[in-house]
Amino acid sequence: MGKSTPSALQSEKQKRNIRDVELSRPRKFFTSRDFGIVLLLSVVAFAVRVQRLMNPSKVVFEELRYVNYAVDYASNKFVMDVYPPLGKLLLSFGLTFMNSNPDLTKVSHPGQEFPSFETARSLRLIIAAFGSLLIPLMYGNVYLSSNSKMAAFMASVFAIFDNGLITMSRYVMIEIPTLFFMGLTSFFWMYYENQQKYPFALKWHISLLYTGISLGLTISTKLSGLFTLFWILVLALFHLWNLIGDLTVPITRIIRYGFNYTFYLIGVPMVVYLGIFAVHSKLAYKSNIYDSFLTPEYKYSLEGNDFGEEYADVAYGSLVTIRNAIPEHGYLHSNELVYPEGTKQQIISLVDHPNQNTLWIIEHENAADNDRKKIELLKDGSIVRLRHIMTGRALHSHDHRPLVSNHDWQLEVSGYGGFGFEGDGNDLFRIQILDRPSRHASSNGTVEAFNTYFRLIHVFTNCELMTSHRRLPDWGQDHREVTCCRNCIERSTTWVIESNFHDAMPSDARKTNYRKPSFFEKFIEANKLMWLKDRKMGDGHEFESHALTWPFLLGPLRFMSDQNLQVYFMGNPVVWYSVVSLIVFFALVMLFFAARWNMGYNDCGPKFYHHSYNIGKFALAWFIHWAPYILETDRVFLYHYLPALYFGIMALGVGWAFVGNVIFEHRPAFSFVTAAFITLMFGVYYLYSPFTFMTPLTQSSCQSLELKGSWNFRCNSYMESLSQYNSGIVNPIFYEEAAPHPFVYNGPAENSHSDVPLKENLAVYYPAWDAQVEMGYKIAAEEKAAMEAKEAASAEAASMSSDETSRSEPSD
Repeated sequence: MGKSTPSALQSEKQKRNIRDVELSRPRKFFTSRDFGIVLLLSVVAFAVRVQRLMNPSKVVFEELRYVNYAVDYASNKFVMDVYPPLGKLLLSFGLTFMNSNPDLTKVSHPGQEFPSFETARSLRLIIAAFGSLLIPLMYGNVYLSSNSKMAAFMASVFAIFDNGLITMSRYVMIEIPTLFFMGLTSFFWMYYENQQKYPFALKWHISLLYTGISLGLTISTKLSGLFTLFWILVLALFHLWNLIGDLTVPITRIIRYGFNYTFYLIGVPMVVYLGIFAVHSKLAYKSNIYDSFLTPEYKYSLEGNDFGEEYADVAYGSLVTIRNAIPEHGYLHSNELVYPEGTKQQIISLVDHPNQNTLWIIEHENAADNDRKKIELLKDGSIVRLRHIMTGRALHSHDHRPLVSNHDWQLEVSGYGGFGFEGDGNDLFRIQILDRPSRHASSNGTVEAFNTYFRLIHVFTNCELMTSHRRLPDWGQDHREVTCCRNCIERSTTWVIESNFHDAMPSDARKTNYRKPSFFEKFIEANKLMWLKDRKMGDGHEFESHALTWPFLLGPLRFMSDQNLQVYFMGNPVVWYSVVSLIVFFALVMLFFAARWNMGYNDCGPKFYHHSYNIGKFALAWFIHWAPYILETDRVFLYHYLPALYFGIMALGVGWAFVGNVIFEHRPAFSFVTAAFITLMFGVYYLYSPFTFMTPLTQSSCQSLELKGSWNFRCNSYMESLSQYNSGIVNPIFYEEAAPHPFVYNGPAENSHSDVPLKENLAVYYPAWDAQVEMGYKIAAEEKAAMEAKEAASAEAASMSSDETSRSEPSD
């Protein structure tokens, strides 16, 4: 008998095994049939997501925030958020394309009607389109990783009919655009993995380039895109590790791989991220309400914020406004209000914008030395008395606790004295120039407007004038508190002079202004603000939940209740529990075989490694996009689980391909089980769809859907029967507030009637000041003379009474 060829000796099953283990073998891309399937799935997904799209037609959860952003961008106003700008820019481009610029000034909170129905519908359609595009990406990711059209179809249908994905695809928020770019990144990486047979070819480079661009777009939409970056880098390092372990691969090839991964997966996303901020900077060039959080330099670069030049040198007798180094804390301020308890002296506070009550005149410690006709510059160590120009009271501190902070390491700061009364030693502060943040135009060690950063140290108590992070109650008009403290944080005790005028300065005196920052300086500042303010978005939301509960769907998130109908963010239990079951089962299997391998058994063949890798990479993505939220204790909601869920559905699809390939071996029974699985999922979707599309539901049917005790759907909000929905009985509207906006003051500070805008020419304040001082001294002198006359009369009366008494006494 002749020697048989190896192919003749192999069974069909062995051939399949060889085919399946070829991980790096490029597969034929989508056929026309695949494109037809994907197109059909996308149309179905879009139809599902736009069903009853404007029900409700009111602002839901965080919609107002993002619609406002889009309107501001369309108007070229500056926008600041804790998330990068791409998502808001996309919405803004949509508004510009529709030539829509709605007036949202009358919309202040969720639950109110959108002022423009067409604008709201158009923006929701944009989000619905992004949500629909998640489906072809799901199909492509699963197909490229499993080569199974059945598995790709099942995963796509699961993504179409997950109630949570549908809900977030219907409202104007950036979760779905972020998820789209995450899926796009994954798709291009899967395509790259299928180009490994021809490394460094054109398609190889293009797929890596597209992966890097998608990564940049993901991070530019939301910083959670960094989780996707980390996942891709882990996969790249795993590939490099395998190459290092292969002794047949030359070191030069490994270095080339490492260089390309660094360039495409780190360098390209950084360039894209910078480019998005360049677009943001180009479009958002006008002043806006978020300016208060910017450094003055950045604020000065925006149109409408020209501060004008000021005298550079600050001297005794200068009229100044003093700003804290923390941009949003504002300007040193006082007015006619007094503390309601304790010393009941005049309140010192900070306000967001300068006005006439933020003007202070700098005096000598000795009143006799106050002579504005001569210029004596302030320098490090100068002792000053800061007197409020509108009320005449001096900045003052003493050994009393502040009413609001009320800590033993803080002292009250108040306004003390008045016109005609010089004050006392507790009005004196010493200037301490801080060299590190200061930017002097000259090196003479004097105080300069705009450039010199300094502390004001109370002479007697050695405490430092400080801005508090707390705001005063109603009696303080919600202004920010000012105290005097010991051992405080430097930025809170750092001050800078902004407006500066002295009537004795020569006309040719040196002037200065804020320096306009470069693009990179603004880029760095914006990103610092994003990271810092993300910690201050607030907490305590009723439906805030811990990440450990998300995979098990322990509680829904209610968005709105209106006209006896409700909107909930609620996932499809079949989808969510199937995902977490697969992840747990896969982890246990991997642990089992790892333990067997450590004991010397090698039960796993190439086929197992192939399928475990493809399931494992998506399971890893699920973990990376979910686990970091476990460390968060506030401001986390159930919908933050969506990226992990999306990758979990991919893992489920690839795992289902393994079931069909290994267990059912592609027999007809596999198609039947798949159809049954999809039917079960669709049935559950339909049951919970009233919470998704805000459709009528009876109290009894609602209660039957509360399978868990933690699923509180507030069923008493519904009618007892469907016929009652036409009776006209309507319950009050209830909506869920989103987290407070970190770049908008929750309670804007009120101004007193005397807080009028600051006049540009500060010289106009001097005559009134001089007249008030002169009048004050005159009144004080008259009061003193009257008091002395009264005391003299009293003394004379007492002396006369004494003489009469002595004359009336009998002599010895």
